Amino acid sequence: MSDDMIKDENDEEFNQYIDDFHNHHVIYKHFSNINECKEFLDYLHNLNIKTTNICCGGYGCGISKTLFPNVDNIISDYAGYKTKYNEDSAKMIECCVCYENTRRVTLCGHALCESCVTQLQKQYCPYCRQNI
Repeated sequence: MSDDMIKDENDEEFNQYIDDFHNHHVIYKHFSNINECKEFLDYLHNLNIKTTNICCGGYGCGISKTLFPNVDNIISDYAGYKTKYNEDSAKMIECCVCYENTRRVTLCGHALCESCVTQLQKQYCPYCRQNI
């Protein structure tokens, strides 16, 4: 990039350069809400991908094609992961105390949600009194 390329941000040529850079070096993934974007960033974090930038008021993020050349695969793998996560969420069971949906099952086999577990005075299952 030449020195004359760095100009006023209102300069059309400068803006075109920035757009071209982003279109060729960054892939953006947009979501319908902020929570979906956060879930995607958590997914990337689990893959040790930490160099993303959030855009669109938290509704989207960008991933560098240069640092992650397989970024298209990452996004399509996430779609598969999200589908499986939604299917698994549908299999949730009811907490034996408050009847809210949970996926947490104690060693004794009873379902307790995180909220009920944190409220227990002792670490015993309220249903059968075994250690949890």
